[in-house]
Amino acid sequence: MTRRSAPSRIGHGIMEKGVSSSYERNHRPKEKIFDGWVNQVELQVTGGLAALNESAAANTGSDLLCGDHLTLAYINAVMAHDFIATGAPYLLQDNPYPALAALAQRCNEHTAFAKTVFKPG
Repeated sequence: MTRRSAPSRIGHGIMEKGVSSSYERNHRPKEKIFDGWVNQVELQVTGGLAALNESAAANTGSDLLCGDHLTLAYINAVMAHDFIATGAPYLLQDNPYPALAALAQRCNEHTAFAKTVFKPG
């Protein structure tokens, strides 16, 4: 896995695990929810978010995550953050990933992102 592709793959994995957690919590009957599974996938989500936060914090010379231009890594990292912020906001309580949150905020100000922001309702 290259430095440029790692955040993209991690972001994709976070979204997949986030979907698993959301499904368990929001679509299964309460008596059939397996807390062990939910805890496992949420641990994987938080581990992925921590890795993306570390990448964002380490890239101090640029607003971008991997280099000087928009990449799939940039998009997936922000989409993963925003998906978790919407679907499992308790995992982002007290801003445990400040560099990733700042990256997401910067991205969401760009037209390409702003036009696609999820609006519930």
